[in-house]
Amino acid sequence: MALAPLIHESPKTKKSRRPSASRADTDQTPRYSAAPSDEDPESSYPHPSGKTERQLARAGRIAERQVDRAIRSLGRLTQGGRSSDQRNFRAVFGEPEPARIDEVLQTFHKLKARLADIDSQESLDLRVAPEDEAECQSSLAYTSPGDKRIVFCDSFFELDPKQRGLSLIHEFAHVEGLRSDLYSDSRVFDLLATEPAVDGEREYALRNAESFDRFAAFASGVARPTWIDDDAQFVDRRNAWSGERDPGLESLVRRALAYAEQWVLWGREDLGRIAHGKAPTADQKLLLATIARITPDVSTPWSTIVVDIDSKLGQLESAVGGTMKVELLPSCKLGLSPRYHDAADVPQATISRLRVGPEFADQAPVRRVWSLLSAMLTSFGIDGLDTLDWLKFLRHAADQHVGELRSGPSDLDPTPATRPACPTAPDDFEDL
Repeated sequence: MALAPLIHESPKTKKSRRPSASRADTDQTPRYSAAPSDEDPESSYPHPSGKTERQLARAGRIAERQVDRAIRSLGRLTQGGRSSDQRNFRAVFGEPEPARIDEVLQTFHKLKARLADIDSQESLDLRVAPEDEAECQSSLAYTSPGDKRIVFCDSFFELDPKQRGLSLIHEFAHVEGLRSDLYSDSRVFDLLATEPAVDGEREYALRNAESFDRFAAFASGVARPTWIDDDAQFVDRRNAWSGERDPGLESLVRRALAYAEQWVLWGREDLGRIAHGKAPTADQKLLLATIARITPDVSTPWSTIVVDIDSKLGQLESAVGGTMKVELLPSCKLGLSPRYHDAADVPQATISRLRVGPEFADQAPVRRVWSLLSAMLTSFGIDGLDTLDWLKFLRHAADQHVGELRSGPSDLDPTPATRPACPTAPDDFEDL
């Protein structure tokens, strides 16, 4: 199954979050974004000067060296390459086929030309955000591809110099038109290198900014991929499998979990911006008011209301993004085992086990994501129509970040289908 039914590019730019200590990526990849505001307040922000200008110039030189090492690695790959070159490429872009290597190489040459121009700032509009910029509460930097503007937050200048270099590569990749923002600490990133092109579009890894800064990081020795071994074989770093092994079903489950995590991440990004002062859209107000069971008016304190909603989504992100024990059964559609524990004296739920069977595969792609999230929300005490309200908010967030999803309304029919019961397990297993 291709990635496009659930992640389809739109003309809209995207926004991302800062690194979180709860995330699982071992090299703690920084977060960047590609999301200008609807208006244009950034045009009044100052250009880098003094210390920030010097820091950017140094970051540019470091980034040039990192890009050079990536280009040298790609050059070796055209002749077969070292085992490390093959491993790094396969981890990010898939099989090192000549046409794919050439396309990646062309993009890196464009990035090198951009970096060489950073001191003159003739082709870019570089700005420094003020301390109270709401976007900087969840980002290190963000890019406006339309006007070639990159806005740097204070937190960007606090990065390690090598990470600042990789940040520039990431942002310049957005300027060059790579609009995807899917990160290496997410489940979906592990799928990018194996997803085929759809409808003539370039493969997703080839237009994902993070893919290029990660390859540069690997080629220059700043980081190492954790989802591929020394023999360039993919490692499932998220799921522990048991039961009757079925590679096709396992692939569908991995994808459904990956897309479910992305829906939650995008929902939390939207909530984070609202919590830090950005006014919600009319659609967001309606969806959030339904979840919170309030009647909104001009005095509604949205920045306060979203805090409780985000807390619940934080549990959901931890559950869907963490390591999952998955059992494949011949006569089970979908079930999971919630596990409850106290964290800082606050009861929290996570998922200890997921059980699926062949009927899970019979659902449309979006419906599989819907079913997973519905099951998890129910295990966290959100039932019935409440579950539907939360799912509508997450679906809306996904639409805003990636455009209309390629599935009709029937795929999202919330009416539960008749399905065989998943067997009860001793650890409070719940059939959903």
